[in-house]
Amino acid sequence: MIFLNPPAEGRLVIFSRGDRIAYLEYQASDGCQKDDVVINLATFSVEKHERWRGDTVERRSTLTTRLQPREPPGDGSPTRPLVKLN
Repeated sequence: MIFLNPPAEGRLVIFSRGDRIAYLEYQASDGCQKDDVVINLATFSVEKHERWRGDTVERRSTLTTRLQPREPPGDGSPTRPLVKLN
């Protein structure tokens, strides 16, 4: 698990378990966004990418709106990352 302190007084949490990455961003506006990605490590391809948006209430995220991924999966190169989180 990685905790980062992004600008705008938000908080970012990244969980990674082998082939699954969960990215949760708490925003200064009491909003939150989550990306949940499953990567096939054998083929280096994205099997699932779900994005959600919601609110933070009493330090808990309530993810209510499903969003489309920002971009289709890239080829993994520096200019076209396999997945772009938030």
